[in-house]
Amino acid sequence: MMRRWVACAVAITVVAFGVVAFGIGASAGAAYASAFGSCGAQGGFATCVASGNVMNPVTIAVTVTVTASPDQAVTVAWNDVCALGTSTETTLGHFTAHAPVTRIIPHAFHQPGTCSVAADAQLSSGKGDVTLTLAYSLSASVPLAGPEIADSAGMCVEDPGNSPAPRTRIEAYGCDTAAAQQWSFTSGTLVHNGLCLNDKGSGGSGSPVVLYPCTGLPNALWTHNTAGEYVLQAGGGTLCLTDPGNSTTNATKLEVATCTATPAQLWTLP
Repeated sequence: MMRRWVACAVAITVVAFGVVAFGIGASAGAAYASAFGSCGAQGGFATCVASGNVMNPVTIAVTVTVTASPDQAVTVAWNDVCALGTSTETTLGHFTAHAPVTRIIPHAFHQPGTCSVAADAQLSSGKGDVTLTLAYSLSASVPLAGPEIADSAGMCVEDPGNSPAPRTRIEAYGCDTAAAQQWSFTSGTLVHNGLCLNDKGSGGSGSPVVLYPCTGLPNALWTHNTAGEYVLQAGGGTLCLTDPGNSTTNATKLEVATCTATPAQLWTLP
């Protein structure tokens, strides 16, 4: 499930986590940076590439800053590839603004482990010089704050497509603060879009969890214990919300399984 696709005005090609940028016309300058530093380039057409690896969990922000001489409109195209565990996502886009300008580039994941971003800038008049700078910044390793239900691997409980339909099967997806990942925990119910997280048909261990109208029945009532498990009232308090295999693959279907207090069953409060 991709969320933020925008067509680029200037073609940028990204291969794995080595990034090569191409633009219309001759490139006047290029620069590269690793370990989430920064890079800069100058000229009539400027290309800049930065990439690196980090240990989860961290929050990564990348900004693009452009100045022009003489000041004028400039078009910037960017392509960002991020990985979280075994999942890889790409966001791309472009903007036109009057220089000087600074923008924050979004990531597909809230807390990616690896990212590579390429950007290039071109003056609208085709005359003068442009300076393009990419800069990454990292936060401290802190828990994800907000109305998401997250595990230690950066996966969140998600309603695919942010669907309001009853019986929608719930899955794990890389945390990105999207509307589909917003939950509340009230009086033992986990609520999204006015529906409750439910053990489908009280099916027991291995049963899928779905959205369903809130009934107050035991198969939709949960306790969040001190270990971090969501324990279902149905099944005698032996079943927990589970990411099977502690997977970091997007769209992994969540289920209830016998509580073991393993990382696959440890989640934050929304």
